[in-house]
Amino acid sequence: MSNKIKREIDNIEIPKELHYRAKQGIQQAKVETKVSKRFMGNRKIAISTAVLIMFFIVIGSTFVSPTMSSILAKVPFLSNITASAPIEKVLTEELNERGYKVHGVDQAPYPKKIMYVAINGTQAYYEDNKDEILNEAEDILLAHNYDAFSVQTVKYNREKELVTEEEMMENLSEETKQYVKESDILIEEIHQKFEESGFNTSGFGVTHNEYDHNVTVDVPNTEKRTAEIEQTIQQIIDSNDFGEFDIKLNIFNKERRELESAIATSVIPPLHEGLRARKEFHTKGMAYSFHPLPLQIIVKTTIDSSDRDAKEIAKKIETNVEEFLNTEEIKKVMKNEPYKIIVRSSDQNKLN
Repeated sequence: MSNKIKREIDNIEIPKELHYRAKQGIQQAKVETKVSKRFMGNRKIAISTAVLIMFFIVIGSTFVSPTMSSILAKVPFLSNITASAPIEKVLTEELNERGYKVHGVDQAPYPKKIMYVAINGTQAYYEDNKDEILNEAEDILLAHNYDAFSVQTVKYNREKELVTEEEMMENLSEETKQYVKESDILIEEIHQKFEESGFNTSGFGVTHNEYDHNVTVDVPNTEKRTAEIEQTIQQIIDSNDFGEFDIKLNIFNKERRELESAIATSVIPPLHEGLRARKEFHTKGMAYSFHPLPLQIIVKTTIDSSDRDAKEIAKKIETNVEEFLNTEEIKKVMKNEPYKIIVRSSDQNKLN
């Protein structure tokens, strides 16, 4: 993660029949062009464009932890959305309790507001029950005050489960496989040298593909051996002869990063959850950025700037966001962090 923390829920178009396949990490054309790997703590994470689709699906999907739920319950405009589990899990459990064969529920990629219900069983079972299950799911959503979401059914196919890393590798070209192999070597050697030297880093990444070749390292500003870190990486690169790489050290303030991380995980998700769940807020998604300061909290709406009610709706959104940010629970997380609320129209104009 860069010290210039910036998160935005991207617009990723995936047809419903490909939604579960997206979670497999299979979008061959994109995988072929970009492979990146990152080491966080003791975990090595392989990242491709397709896997990033998985990441954004998770970010874009609704999730209310018990902690978030307790926050939501104390904010008037969010108080009706108090499920102590992700709404997808709630839907799955309640449908199964009603006797239906439901494998699971998944939310469509941003910005669509659709819940896909994956139905188990034969094709005949699916055809006989899909309409009834759809109606039941809609009723459950309304009971939990998710009135902005619609429901679609899909037949569950076991073959669309997550594939293994080995299976994913089989779909790559020989050139891409070589990039992956070389990335693994660099990561293992850099990790080993960092441990031997006792460098204080929070993670590093290797991007190695047809277009990009770089190593990035997150280093707290308390670590003074930055020149030695860079030299160590360069020596490893030179010894392996994988070509030229750019080396970038992201120097960050630990306390500042912890604050930004807390806001990103405890403030933005419940706010995003509440605004997207209700029709009255016309919200398709959110974005936020700490750089440049102050923190910008951006609410993306489906409203056209020429709509005669645009300003009024934007004011309503801004007022409710302000109310949320001024609850005692959220103020404890924010720690007097200055912020600016921006409400955008569908044609990218500022409405407030």
